[in-house]
Amino acid sequence: MVLAGLLAATVHQAGVARLQAGRIVDLERRRGGLLAGDPAASEETTRRLRAVLDETARAADALDARLLGSVPQELLGADNEAVRERADAFFDLAWYTEEMRATAAAANVELAPREAFGFAVHAEGAPRNEDVARVHRQRERIERLLRLLFAAGPVRLDWIRRERPATDRLAVSGRAEESGAERDYFEPESHLLLRERGTLETLAFQVCFVATGAEVLRTLINGLLADERAWVVRWIEVKPIGDPASSAASAEEQMLAAPPLRVSLLVESVEGRVRSGLPEERS
Repeated sequence: MVLAGLLAATVHQAGVARLQAGRIVDLERRRGGLLAGDPAASEETTRRLRAVLDETARAADALDARLLGSVPQELLGADNEAVRERADAFFDLAWYTEEMRATAAAANVELAPREAFGFAVHAEGAPRNEDVARVHRQRERIERLLRLLFAAGPVRLDWIRRERPATDRLAVSGRAEESGAERDYFEPESHLLLRERGTLETLAFQVCFVATGAEVLRTLINGLLADERAWVVRWIEVKPIGDPASSAASAEEQMLAAPPLRVSLLVESVEGRVRSGLPEERS
């Protein structure tokens, strides 16, 4: 009975959609007729054209509502507030991890085994209810940062970390001892953080990667500057790694065989919210 009801509803929806699509075709035909013969510009012609266009837009919106009205908004990628529950957060992080692994593979970026991109503590468990919104915001920012980094062409991602939650620093939840926490968290010196100097709310991250030259770092910083999200690079450390060039090599060969670089950055995402006078949990 239920299946028959669903089938009947589907057939009805399809029929309505066909009628609505037919209306759009008819309206477009009417618009074409109005434009045929290069009509003289006048208030009447403008009014008639605008009326047909408005009716076409309404018909198209109605068709969209018929076709998409029953699809969960999060599946359309249009609602950032879709992740509200622990189960939502768990599956969102699972998707994110696989997506970042695939993106890194496509860019030929080496990863550590079982890389979790800052969320190893949630590989087998969802965030706490009070942490869901914060973790989701962090996930979105880290994804942006990693996509920009992978596009810049590093050789390897060593790690990416987010600030340790205040509850873990105070040992309230005991979560600092969970597996993967040492890979997820870092504790920046307070004087390095932009938010300590003003009224901005920020999320802080630290990323470390290996590159064959400074061009990767330059491309990443340019990408951060051009991104629609406001980023501030607070600290950069660059160190050569690997064995020095062999003394037997010529000077030209030594210049061409520059050692790879390990680059570490402290980056803040400016959230744009004014801080209140109340104590807040840094994320």
